[in-house]
Amino acid sequence: MNGASVLNRSRRGAVLLLVLLVIVVLSPLLAGAARRAINEDAISKELHRELQHRWAQVSISDAIISSDLYRENAEVPGRFTFSVLLGEVECSAVVSDEQAKANLNTLIDRVSLNWIQTNLRGMTDSGSKLRIRPLVGRDLTTKLVTYAQIFAENDPSQLFGQGEDSGLCDHFTLWGDGRLNVTRAMPDAAKLYLNDLLDGVHISDLTLSGESGQGASIAQRLREAGVDIESIDDVISHTTQESNAIGVLVRTQRPGFDARYRWTVEWTVSNDSEDSSVEDGDSTPENAGPRRRVILW
Repeated sequence: MNGASVLNRSRRGAVLLLVLLVIVVLSPLLAGAARRAINEDAISKELHRELQHRWAQVSISDAIISSDLYRENAEVPGRFTFSVLLGEVECSAVVSDEQAKANLNTLIDRVSLNWIQTNLRGMTDSGSKLRIRPLVGRDLTTKLVTYAQIFAENDPSQLFGQGEDSGLCDHFTLWGDGRLNVTRAMPDAAKLYLNDLLDGVHISDLTLSGESGQGASIAQRLREAGVDIESIDDVISHTTQESNAIGVLVRTQRPGFDARYRWTVEWTVSNDSEDSSVEDGDSTPENAGPRRRVILW
């Protein structure tokens, strides 16, 4: 009887030892599986949040761009903002007429980089943060294709402003056909862009007459202001009364999380216009049509 009891206790001890051994071996594996499950769940939630951000941004941007806002309505301001709530995502947008801004890629071909930098620093109060570093294309043309080539700090809230607060990029652009819409251009943008072609008084006359909506052509306005024919031809080649470039910055944020940004700019290149945003200057009729650039933060 005693021998059987000892044998049973030995067997129970062996089973207990075996169970403990299994637990010791499996515990790290189970803990690892649990961590992976938690990580996968966190990643899944993060991807879901990111999808919500990008869906909201794309929806708002595409709706505004497809409306042909600036082509159809001359009274729309060159910059405006609005906010909307989509589900749990708070959305705010800055919409701008890029054609109403001074195109730096065109300016680079006409004036020195130092002149542009000096004037931009005065207009934007950006100080040492602004330093223009253009790319050199295969045809030796210099081009700017991103704001990182201009500002050391590429913060979208500073570049485009928030709400009614202005941004560093309110007066200039890198995209479009290179011409300035004098009908909607702000005085600082017009002065920056036309300074080497007209004096300050004639620049004011041109932009103010554009705001009046009298329907007069650019040439007629300049003739009435007493500008000589040669200067009129130069100005006409760099200006327009239409807008075919629009920019939309959409900021999205969920409560308790960092904001996301999406900048979308779309412009149209016609057969007889030059696309100042093409890196290698390859703007030929067969490349005419809509162009789009998207930057994410």
